[in-house]
Amino acid sequence: MKSLHRCGFLKITALLVMLAYGMGAYAQQSSNPAKDFLKITLKGYLVVQSLDAQGRPIETFQELPDLVPPGSLIQYEITAFNSSKGCPCTDTLKSLALLGNIPEGTIYVAQSATQGYEVSFSIDKGAHFLPWPVMYTVRLSDGSEVQKVATPDMITQIRWIIDLLAPQKSITVHYRVQVPK
Repeated sequence: MKSLHRCGFLKITALLVMLAYGMGAYAQQSSNPAKDFLKITLKGYLVVQSLDAQGRPIETFQELPDLVPPGSLIQYEITAFNSSKGCPCTDTLKSLALLGNIPEGTIYVAQSATQGYEVSFSIDKGAHFLPWPVMYTVRLSDGSEVQKVATPDMITQIRWIIDLLAPQKSITVHYRVQVPK
């Protein structure tokens, strides 16, 4: 009998790392709520694939159930919103790094991460990020080293670098994971 995965461990936390200087750094400072302009939301959806009346594939999104069966496809969406109503010259957030975790027990779906921003991937829980395809080094028993290409099941995190996020603007990035069968 195939086991069902509890959704609790599949719900991930979106992490935000501020890489820049200036006003962007204030988004991390909880001691000054007036300068805490960055709002992050994470949503997860069960992706349901079916055919329309003409036999073409279509996808619909449903709320994640408490139990996610093996083989399920999940889409995560991270939205960053700059809630400032101030001047773009001072309240634009700069060089934001949005991080999406690949939950344990799931596998990243290759090429599902939103493009259009600098996107990179980690195979070591965020210690290092590299563009796709992720290359890593393996030391052989004779001491020599070979380069290998990481497979989607090795991906542990995805990072998007957002250059600028102006006041009252938002951006959404997404990626997909699959629960193994």
